[in-house]
Amino acid sequence: MTEDTVVKAVWEYASENVLAGCSLSLMGNIGVNFIMDLDPAAIASDDAYMLFTLPNGKTAKVPVSEAKEKTVNGKTCYSFRCNVSAKEMNSQIKAQIIDGERTGEEYTYTVREYAEQLIAGAAENKEYAKAVPLVKAMLNYDAYSQKHFGSEASLQMKNSTTQM
Repeated sequence: MTEDTVVKAVWEYASENVLAGCSLSLMGNIGVNFIMDLDPAAIASDDAYMLFTLPNGKTAKVPVSEAKEKTVNGKTCYSFRCNVSAKEMNSQIKAQIIDGERTGEEYTYTVREYAEQLIAGAAENKEYAKAVPLVKAMLNYDAYSQKHFGSEASLQMKNSTTQM
């Protein structure tokens, strides 16, 4: 791959401070983007941030002020990115908006979930269909990296990705 690639699958929710969608970014690493519909108080707050709990147990904070604005179905939302290693593509990433004493709902997502949603939607969406070979290759890469690093999940991943 010679160019940066972003493959998106976005869905919509009805209320605010909720997950509006997720996407992947491949820009030298694997980035999972949590796209949030934030309420005005969180947007205006100097203390609001996205708290990520990564598969390795470490946490990362991304201030709301550093989130990238994205338009989802005509509405301004905010994208928060966290990177995962190849061997963690099947591991859950937790994401939660924190604003002082207020804590939002905790969301979890994996690269594998994203890939499965994209593959499932490929029959109806030409853009998804174009990305299917890439996401299948990513899932196989995940299986090989898990095997290389001795992950117990590697056999499950290898068996499931070869069937896609």
